[in-house]
Amino acid sequence: MRLKGIVWDWDGVLGGDSHYWASLYDPGHPFHHVRGVLYEQIWDNDERLGAWMKGALTSEQVNRRVAKAARVASAQLLEIFWADAARIRPNEPCYACAKLLLGRGIRQAICTDNMDVWSRAVCSALALGDVFHPVDNSADCGILKGVDRFLRLSDAMGLAVSELCLLDDGVKNCDAFTSVGGCAIRVDRRRPEAAVTELMRLVERQGQ
Repeated sequence: MRLKGIVWDWDGVLGGDSHYWASLYDPGHPFHHVRGVLYEQIWDNDERLGAWMKGALTSEQVNRRVAKAARVASAQLLEIFWADAARIRPNEPCYACAKLLLGRGIRQAICTDNMDVWSRAVCSALALGDVFHPVDNSADCGILKGVDRFLRLSDAMGLAVSELCLLDDGVKNCDAFTSVGGCAIRVDRRRPEAAVTELMRLVERQGQ
């Protein structure tokens, strides 16, 4: 079946290298010591991270928890958090590819397992909704990526899954997508441009 839509993952694919609290990784930052607390409280805590990604926790709640554990002012940490989020940029080769294919009539969507900050700061600041529709974030729908989420996404796009191609760096996500009839390109987050090349070859083979 002819390819009619592309579904992009964000982190490691359409998203660039910037990340939340990025400035704290600078050894000279006055809150540099908070980095270790982030892993203890969030990144290495699957239950808490999952709750944040499913919208059960807000960014304000998470920052207050981290600030308390690190013994820093929560207002300052939250200010740093939002400022760093505002600096996040897309991966240019992937973003340029999405806009090119949109111009050729191939619809573009984002499906990401992310936090409320992504929708509130990153998505809005970059006006991603101008290129991608729908923009589907787990924190907004309360469901992580899998078969059910992908079927809902295809319905929202008004397309069959077999008409879609997913670009994702997760093996399980790609397997779930292909299990319901879609095609998937596994992205190496170290070389996302290679996935763009593969996608363009697929499009060209279909004469699009």
